[in-house]
Amino acid sequence: MITKLKKKLKFTGVLLVTSLFALITQDLFALEKKINLKSWEGPYVGLGYSDSKLVDDHNEYRVSDGVANGYTGDTSIKKKTPFILIGHNWVHEKNILSGVEFSIEKRNFFKDDYQKYNGVASTTYPTMVKSKGYGYSLKGRVGEIINEQRTLIYVTGGIVQIPIERKYCFNSCYSGSDIDTYSRNERGLILGLGLEHKFQGDISFKFDYERREYSTPDFIPVNAWSGLKEIHDTTEDSFKVSLVKSF
Repeated sequence: MITKLKKKLKFTGVLLVTSLFALITQDLFALEKKINLKSWEGPYVGLGYSDSKLVDDHNEYRVSDGVANGYTGDTSIKKKTPFILIGHNWVHEKNILSGVEFSIEKRNFFKDDYQKYNGVASTTYPTMVKSKGYGYSLKGRVGEIINEQRTLIYVTGGIVQIPIERKYCFNSCYSGSDIDTYSRNERGLILGLGLEHKFQGDISFKFDYERREYSTPDFIPVNAWSGLKEIHDTTEDSFKVSLVKSF
């Protein structure tokens, strides 16, 4: 309950900051010349960077009775991730815009860590999380065009898929046979907020906050230890900046 409340408060905070930024931007660019509303409509491409934090928390439970045994994990990895995107916008009445966007990102997340027993790191049971390769996302967005038709504020939502590998180990994740490795393509849901501003009719900068929640299955290691189940809560928060070219 507390974790869910923290997530709601965090998202509400980002919403307030984004709204304030939109109002400030509207004042800063108030002297710019009004542009054609239809310049927002049609296809676009872009490239950008994401400042992302991947969090892979887990708790350990006995398979026999489902009781927690005191071991947990809280791996956190921060990375800057480049990406490219392609999308299409449609402009509707009352300056409402809807759109769809597909993006590909180059991921390079990696961290060795240790499980904790009652909050204290246990070097006997190291773990590893790696997300390297390409991630893919498909999102929709809906927003309002304001500020002499130069600025778009919007909400976004969609789906994502990333490669991820986890290791549970006894003593070492690099040698010996007491290692369990799980590699999979992990899917998740996206919710976000954004602001886009056109400096010319076909060039704009886009700023996004994105929250991802991944669907991670339970794991039951058989080599590093036995009779225990790992239940994960994997999330990712990103702040993105993109340069966009419309057609």
